[in-house]
Amino acid sequence: RVPRWLTEGMSVIEEHRARPGWERHISPEFLIAYDNGELPPVSRLNEGFIRPRTPQHLGLAYIMGSLVAQWIEETRGFDALVRMLHGYRDGRSTEDIFRSVLGAEPEEVDRQFDRWLREQGDPEKARQFMAFFQTGQRQLSERNLEEARRSLEAAAALFPVAESGSPYAGLARIHLENGDIQEAIEALKTLTLYDETAYSANLELARLLEETGDYHGALEALERAVWIFPYEQEPHEKLAELASRLGDHQRAVRERRAVVGLAPTDMANARYQLALALFQAGDREAARVEVLRALEIAPGFSEAQDLLLRLHEST
Repeated sequence: RVPRWLTEGMSVIEEHRARPGWERHISPEFLIAYDNGELPPVSRLNEGFIRPRTPQHLGLAYIMGSLVAQWIEETRGFDALVRMLHGYRDGRSTEDIFRSVLGAEPEEVDRQFDRWLREQGDPEKARQFMAFFQTGQRQLSERNLEEARRSLEAAAALFPVAESGSPYAGLARIHLENGDIQEAIEALKTLTLYDETAYSANLELARLLEETGDYHGALEALERAVWIFPYEQEPHEKLAELASRLGDHQRAVRERRAVVGLAPTDMANARYQLALALFQAGDREAARVEVLRALEIAPGFSEAQDLLLRLHEST
């Protein structure tokens, strides 16, 4: 009975509570589409999920659903969202729930949300951003690096990230080509702060931070990356290596378990690396189990044999 915009909006609130870095930011594309009247008002928002104009408009409806839920929580409190759920459970209509829980007629709810949203982001600035950003992207593709830098910096001053990309990604690329590693790092830090899906940017940031000796920063970037996409082996291995180097043995064990869970081609080495991490974490019994599993796969594995001998000697 609950409209999809409300369930999706509440899910975004819960995501942000779980990890603050997962917050969705208002995009320029959303503001432009909203200002152009391409999205239904709050009172008819479910139409954006049931009958979207295009697949892109469905994605924009998700954003609007999260913003409406945020607006309700900010202006009426989280309990209002719970009472709305109770209202749908009891079979009441959206109009009735708006009147009883939000204290306004549907048309007034639409107006109140519209005022709030326009305080959060200016559609005209969004249009300016798109002009600067698209110009900067074209200039970058044409290798006009200095002109591209100016255009992308102008875009970044308006919005840090958009549905179509971030000006900071282009700025990081320009800084790298100019040999300015620290500026590239700062651009990638800003990008990964505002884009909760910036997988490649986090990997690149981790690489640069490790090269400059900032191992803690590299570890944090890799941690964000594996939360975004946990199905590639190499980031887990690199995160485990950094965690071990920094003495964070429990994190290293977690990451070595993740590598084993991904069923790598060299399972014997994956088991051995997990055993070594467990040994360094002080869990000798679990380490012995894992090193024996490695030796079952590769009986002649000399490093695993040495670790098993060390485990026996330490008992």
